[in-house]
Amino acid sequence: MSHPPRRSMLFVPAIRPDRFHKAIATGADIVIVDWEDAIIPTRKAEARVSVGGFFSELTDRPVLRYLRINSPRLPEGLRDLEALFEMEHLPDGIMIPKVESPEEVRWMAEMLRPYRADIELFPAVETAKGVRAVAEIALASTSTTILGFGAVDLVAETGSDLSWDSLLYTRSQVVLAATEARIEALDTVWIEINDQDGLAEESRKARALGFSGKAAIHPSQVAPINAAFSPTDDEVATAKRIIKAASGDYSGAVQVDGKMIDEPVVIAARRTLARAEQIAAAS
Repeated sequence: MSHPPRRSMLFVPAIRPDRFHKAIATGADIVIVDWEDAIIPTRKAEARVSVGGFFSELTDRPVLRYLRINSPRLPEGLRDLEALFEMEHLPDGIMIPKVESPEEVRWMAEMLRPYRADIELFPAVETAKGVRAVAEIALASTSTTILGFGAVDLVAETGSDLSWDSLLYTRSQVVLAATEARIEALDTVWIEINDQDGLAEESRKARALGFSGKAAIHPSQVAPINAAFSPTDDEVATAKRIIKAASGDYSGAVQVDGKMIDEPVVIAARRTLARAEQIAAAS
Protein backbone atom coordinates (compact mmCIF):
# COMPACT_ATOMS: atom_id res chain seq x y z
CA MET A 1 0.00 0.00 0.00
CA SER A 2 1.21 3.53 -0.77
CA HIS A 3 2.11 6.06 1.88
CA PRO A 4 -0.82 8.18 3.11
CA PRO A 5 -0.59 11.92 2.42
CA ARG A 6 -0.71 13.18 6.04
CA ARG A 7 -3.60 15.65 5.63
CA SER A 8 -5.52 14.75 8.77
CA MET A 9 -4.57 13.29 12.13
CA LEU A 10 -7.20 12.13 14.59
CA PHE A 11 -6.49 11.74 18.31
CA VAL A 12 -7.93 8.73 20.17
CA PRO A 13 -7.59 8.27 23.96
CA ALA A 14 -5.51 5.19 24.70
CA ILE A 15 -8.04 4.04 27.29
CA ARG A 16 -10.67 3.70 24.54
CA PRO A 17 -9.38 0.82 22.38
CA ASP A 18 -12.93 0.35 21.11
CA ARG A 19 -12.42 3.57 19.15
CA PHE A 20 -9.12 2.67 17.48
CA HIS A 21 -10.59 1.00 14.41
CA LYS A 22 -13.45 3.49 14.29
CA ALA A 23 -10.80 6.18 13.98
CA ILE A 24 -9.27 4.40 10.99
CA ALA A 25 -12.73 4.15 9.41
CA THR A 26 -13.10 7.96 9.46
CA GLY A 27 -10.54 8.26 6.65
CA ALA A 28 -7.92 9.98 8.79
CA ASP A 29 -4.43 9.74 7.31
CA ILE A 30 -2.90 9.47 10.79
CA VAL A 31 -4.51 7.95 13.88
CA ILE A 32 -2.77 9.05 17.07
CA VAL A 33 -3.27 6.94 20.17
CA ASP A 34 -2.93 9.44 23.00
CA TRP A 35 -1.11 8.89 26.28
CA GLU A 36 -0.89 12.61 27.01
CA ASP A 37 -3.63 15.27 27.22
CA ALA A 38 -6.55 12.88 26.69
CA ILE A 39 -5.61 10.88 29.80
CA ILE A 40 -6.03 12.16 33.36
CA PRO A 41 -3.05 11.52 35.69
CA THR A 42 -4.78 8.76 37.64
CA ARG A 43 -5.33 6.71 34.46
CA LYS A 44 -1.89 7.10 32.84
CA ALA A 45 -0.76 3.64 33.97
CA GLU A 46 -3.94 2.08 32.58
CA ALA A 47 -3.41 3.86 29.26
CA ARG A 48 0.04 2.33 28.83
CA VAL A 49 -1.36 -1.20 28.78
CA SER A 50 -4.46 -0.51 26.67
CA VAL A 51 -2.88 -0.36 23.23
CA GLY A 52 -2.65 -4.12 22.77
CA GLY A 53 -1.72 -5.23 19.26
CA PHE A 54 -3.21 -2.23 17.48
CA PHE A 55 0.08 -1.11 15.96
CA SER A 56 0.68 -4.48 14.28
CA GLU A 57 -2.82 -5.21 13.00
CA LEU A 58 -3.50 -5.14 9.26
CA THR A 59 -5.64 -2.32 7.87
CA ASP A 60 -7.68 -2.22 4.67
CA ARG A 61 -6.23 1.13 3.58
CA PRO A 62 -2.97 3.05 4.08
CA VAL A 63 -2.95 4.74 7.47
CA LEU A 64 -0.17 5.84 9.80
CA ARG A 65 -0.53 4.86 13.45
CA TYR A 66 1.29 7.14 15.86
CA LEU A 67 1.55 7.34 19.62
CA ARG A 68 1.56 10.63 21.53
CA ILE A 69 3.61 10.24 24.67
CA ASN A 70 3.94 12.68 27.54
CA SER A 71 6.86 15.09 27.37
CA PRO A 72 10.12 13.18 27.93
CA ARG A 73 11.14 16.06 30.22
CA LEU A 74 8.52 14.82 32.72
CA PRO A 75 8.41 11.67 34.87
CA GLU A 76 5.26 10.51 33.04
CA GLY A 77 7.12 10.76 29.75
CA LEU A 78 9.95 8.61 31.05
CA ARG A 79 7.42 6.03 32.24
CA ASP A 80 5.89 6.14 28.74
CA LEU A 81 9.27 5.30 27.24
CA GLU A 82 9.67 2.35 29.58
CA ALA A 83 6.27 1.03 28.46
CA LEU A 84 7.10 1.76 24.81
CA PHE A 85 10.28 -0.28 24.91
CA GLU A 86 8.35 -3.25 26.28
CA MET A 87 5.92 -3.28 23.33
CA GLU A 88 6.24 -6.12 20.86
CA HIS A 89 5.27 -3.83 17.98
CA LEU A 90 6.07 -0.12 17.95
CA PRO A 91 3.93 2.51 16.24
CA ASP A 92 4.86 4.09 12.90
CA GLY A 93 5.74 7.29 14.68
CA ILE A 94 5.97 9.09 18.00
CA MET A 95 4.43 12.48 18.60
CA ILE A 96 6.55 14.41 21.11
CA PRO A 97 4.46 17.15 22.74
CA LYS A 98 5.61 20.55 23.96
CA VAL A 99 9.12 20.26 22.53
CA GLU A 100 11.32 23.15 23.60
CA SER A 101 14.79 22.22 22.32
CA PRO A 102 16.42 20.23 19.50
CA GLU A 103 18.17 18.10 22.11
CA GLU A 104 14.82 16.52 23.05
CA VAL A 105 14.31 15.35 19.48
CA ARG A 106 17.86 14.07 19.04
CA TRP A 107 17.66 12.20 22.35
CA MET A 108 14.38 10.56 21.37
CA ALA A 109 15.79 9.53 17.99
CA GLU A 110 18.83 7.94 19.61
CA MET A 111 16.70 6.14 22.20
CA LEU A 112 14.25 4.72 19.66
CA ARG A 113 16.62 3.80 16.82
CA PRO A 114 17.72 0.43 18.29
CA TYR A 115 14.08 -0.61 18.68
CA ARG A 116 12.80 0.54 15.27
CA ALA A 117 15.22 2.24 12.89
CA ASP A 118 12.51 3.67 10.62
CA ILE A 119 10.27 5.11 13.33
CA GLU A 120 9.04 8.62 12.52
CA LEU A 121 9.27 11.53 14.93
CA PHE A 122 6.62 14.22 15.14
CA PRO A 123 7.74 17.04 17.45
CA ALA A 124 5.11 19.64 18.29
CA VAL A 125 5.87 23.19 19.39
CA GLU A 126 3.27 24.42 21.87
CA THR A 127 5.13 26.88 24.12
CA ALA A 128 6.89 30.22 23.72
CA LYS A 129 10.25 28.53 24.28
CA GLY A 130 9.46 25.93 21.66
CA VAL A 131 8.41 28.53 19.10
CA ARG A 132 11.67 30.42 19.67
CA ALA A 133 13.64 27.25 18.88
CA VAL A 134 11.36 25.93 16.14
CA ALA A 135 13.91 26.02 13.29
CA GLU A 136 16.48 24.06 15.29
CA ILE A 137 13.78 21.60 16.43
CA ALA A 138 12.72 20.94 12.83
CA LEU A 139 16.32 20.24 11.76
CA ALA A 140 17.30 18.17 14.81
CA SER A 141 16.87 14.66 13.37
CA THR A 142 16.51 12.92 10.03
CA SER A 143 13.84 10.76 11.71
CA THR A 144 11.51 13.77 11.88
CA THR A 145 8.83 13.71 9.18
CA ILE A 146 6.31 16.19 10.59
CA LEU A 147 6.51 19.41 12.58
CA GLY A 148 3.38 20.13 14.56
CA PHE A 149 1.89 23.33 15.96
CA GLY A 150 -0.19 23.20 19.14
CA ALA A 151 -1.99 26.47 19.77
CA VAL A 152 -4.12 25.69 22.82
CA ASP A 153 -1.22 25.40 25.25
CA LEU A 154 0.54 28.35 23.66
CA VAL A 155 -2.36 30.76 24.08
CA ALA A 156 -2.80 29.63 27.67
CA GLU A 157 0.80 30.68 28.21
CA THR A 158 0.76 33.93 26.26
CA GLY A 159 -2.73 35.15 27.16
CA SER A 160 -3.72 35.62 23.51
CA ASP A 161 -6.64 33.86 21.82
CA LEU A 162 -7.07 31.23 19.12
CA SER A 163 -8.00 33.67 16.36
CA TRP A 164 -6.20 33.44 13.03
CA ASP A 165 -4.59 36.88 13.30
CA SER A 166 -3.26 36.21 16.80
CA LEU A 167 -1.46 33.06 15.68
CA LEU A 168 -0.41 34.03 12.15
CA TYR A 169 3.19 34.88 13.09
CA THR A 170 3.68 31.59 14.93
CA ARG A 171 2.07 29.55 12.17
CA SER A 172 4.37 31.21 9.64
CA GLN A 173 7.43 30.33 11.72
CA VAL A 174 6.36 26.69 11.89
CA VAL A 175 5.83 26.48 8.12
CA LEU A 176 9.17 28.13 7.36
CA ALA A 177 11.00 25.82 9.76
CA ALA A 178 9.36 22.73 8.24
CA THR A 179 10.14 23.94 4.73
CA GLU A 180 13.81 24.44 5.55
CA ALA A 181 13.96 20.94 7.03
CA ARG A 182 12.05 19.47 4.03
CA ILE A 183 9.38 17.96 6.26
CA GLU A 184 5.63 18.47 6.53
CA ALA A 185 3.88 20.94 8.82
CA LEU A 186 0.58 20.09 10.51
CA ASP A 187 -1.67 22.76 11.94
CA THR A 188 -3.30 22.92 15.35
CA VAL A 189 -6.75 21.64 16.34
CA TRP A 190 -10.04 23.45 15.79
CA ILE A 191 -11.82 23.22 19.14
CA GLU A 192 -15.33 24.24 17.99
CA ILE A 193 -16.58 20.75 17.13
CA ASN A 194 -19.97 21.89 15.82
CA ASP A 195 -18.57 24.70 13.65
CA GLN A 196 -17.76 22.86 10.43
CA ASP A 197 -17.69 26.06 8.37
CA GLY A 198 -15.13 27.60 10.70
CA LEU A 199 -13.01 24.45 10.52
CA ALA A 200 -13.13 24.43 6.72
CA GLU A 201 -12.19 28.12 6.52
CA GLU A 202 -9.26 27.81 8.93
CA SER A 203 -8.08 24.66 7.13
CA ARG A 204 -8.09 26.49 3.79
CA LYS A 205 -6.10 29.34 5.30
CA ALA A 206 -3.62 26.92 6.84
CA ARG A 207 -3.13 25.18 3.51
CA ALA A 208 -2.65 28.52 1.75
CA LEU A 209 0.03 29.37 4.32
CA GLY A 210 1.91 26.14 3.57
CA PHE A 211 0.62 23.57 6.07
CA SER A 212 0.04 20.10 4.63
CA GLY A 213 -2.55 19.00 7.17
CA LYS A 214 -4.40 19.67 10.41
CA ALA A 215 -5.20 17.90 13.66
CA ALA A 216 -8.71 16.64 14.43
CA ILE A 217 -10.24 16.03 17.84
CA HIS A 218 -13.54 14.58 16.58
CA PRO A 219 -14.34 12.11 13.77
CA SER A 220 -16.65 14.65 12.09
CA GLN A 221 -13.65 16.92 11.48
CA VAL A 222 -11.68 14.46 9.35
CA ALA A 223 -13.60 14.81 6.07
CA PRO A 224 -13.53 18.66 6.00
CA ILE A 225 -9.82 18.62 6.77
CA ASN A 226 -9.08 16.06 4.08
CA ALA A 227 -11.06 18.08 1.56
CA ALA A 228 -9.34 21.35 2.44
CA PHE A 229 -5.85 19.86 2.10
CA SER A 230 -6.54 18.05 -1.17
CA PRO A 231 -6.11 19.73 -4.59
CA THR A 232 -9.44 20.59 -6.18
CA ASP A 233 -10.38 19.43 -9.67
CA ASP A 234 -9.80 22.97 -10.95
CA GLU A 235 -6.36 23.10 -9.33
CA VAL A 236 -5.40 19.78 -10.90
CA ALA A 237 -6.66 20.90 -14.32
CA THR A 238 -4.73 24.16 -14.08
CA ALA A 239 -1.58 22.33 -13.00
CA LYS A 240 -1.86 20.03 -16.02
CA ARG A 241 -2.21 23.01 -18.37
CA ILE A 242 0.87 24.60 -16.82
CA ILE A 243 2.93 21.43 -17.16
CA LYS A 244 1.82 21.01 -20.76
CA ALA A 245 2.65 24.62 -21.61
CA ALA A 246 6.10 24.24 -20.03
CA SER A 247 6.97 21.19 -22.12
CA GLY A 248 8.51 21.11 -25.58
CA ASP A 249 10.12 24.40 -26.64
CA TYR A 250 9.49 26.06 -23.27
CA SER A 251 11.87 29.04 -22.99
CA GLY A 252 11.44 29.79 -19.30
CA ALA A 253 8.22 31.84 -19.34
CA VAL A 254 4.84 31.27 -20.96
CA GLN A 255 1.24 32.46 -20.58
CA VAL A 256 -1.42 30.13 -19.16
CA ASP A 257 -4.96 31.34 -18.52
CA GLY A 258 -3.76 34.92 -18.97
CA LYS A 259 -1.00 34.60 -16.36
CA MET A 260 2.75 34.67 -16.92
CA ILE A 261 4.18 31.31 -15.86
CA ASP A 262 7.84 30.74 -15.02
CA GLU A 263 9.83 27.97 -13.35
CA PRO A 264 8.66 28.49 -9.71
CA VAL A 265 5.04 28.22 -10.88
CA VAL A 266 5.88 25.06 -12.83
CA ILE A 267 7.45 23.58 -9.70
CA ALA A 268 4.28 24.35 -7.75
CA ALA A 269 2.17 22.73 -10.47
CA ARG A 270 4.27 19.58 -10.31
CA ARG A 271 3.79 19.54 -6.54
CA THR A 272 0.00 19.83 -6.97
CA LEU A 273 -0.10 16.89 -9.37
CA ALA A 274 2.15 14.78 -7.15
CA ARG A 275 -0.10 15.51 -4.18
CA ALA A 276 -3.23 14.56 -6.14
CA GLU A 277 -1.63 11.32 -7.29
CA GLN A 278 -0.53 10.45 -3.75
CA ILE A 279 -4.05 10.99 -2.42
CA ALA A 280 -5.59 8.95 -5.24
CA ALA A 281 -3.16 6.09 -4.66
CA ALA A 282 -3.95 5.98 -0.94
CA SER A 283 -7.72 6.17 -1.29
